[in-house]
Amino acid sequence: LDYPPDPALAAAARGRMLFYRTDDTRISGDGIACSSCHIDGREDGLTWTTPMGPRQTPMLAGRLAGTAPYGWEGDRPTIAQYIENTVQRLGGKGLQAQDLDDLTKFLLVARAPPASPRDGALASRGRELFEDSAHGCATCHAGGGTDATVHGVSPTAQDVQTKFDTPSLRFIGGTAPYFHDGRYESLEALLADPGSSMGHTASLPERDRAALAAYLRSL
Repeated sequence: LDYPPDPALAAAARGRMLFYRTDDTRISGDGIACSSCHIDGREDGLTWTTPMGPRQTPMLAGRLAGTAPYGWEGDRPTIAQYIENTVQRLGGKGLQAQDLDDLTKFLLVARAPPASPRDGALASRGRELFEDSAHGCATCHAGGGTDATVHGVSPTAQDVQTKFDTPSLRFIGGTAPYFHDGRYESLEALLADPGSSMGHTASLPERDRAALAAYLRSL
């Protein structure tokens, strides 16, 4: 019997081949692949110099569905437009609409990493703190997701703008460094910074910040 593949899965399979393809000048001028920076759809842990300022490589797998807009500036309403812009920045010649659709379908089904083991009691305390409006975490990241908008943050000297897209916090425990410019090497450093505009956690006792970090690593 003939079992033709599901059309959606066939498109994702084509997208996967494109994602890992090297020496394709349609994607990048120097032939690097999408997967060179987004290993298995994740990220390389690096912060890159861009015309807009320093930008950390974002994780893709498990984070894109329902999280539009895309890009640190939040200026791309669809995944295909985000990919198209990335290809332009990499000096690629450009992809056809079908290729962009296939890549989108692959990224939407790319397998996310397994959840991290957690200290149940500590993470539960962290969840309480996260959802407490006094600390401001869930205001933008309800349920660990995103409010799908941009917010002003403290820029670096190299940044040409001050508003950035709210990223999803899913699987954040394995995606250091943090912030659009990678300024924080750990979640603890982010939560302890009194100059951060992300919530109001710096004044919390160290034990509570540890609980918040434990909860974030469980997302």
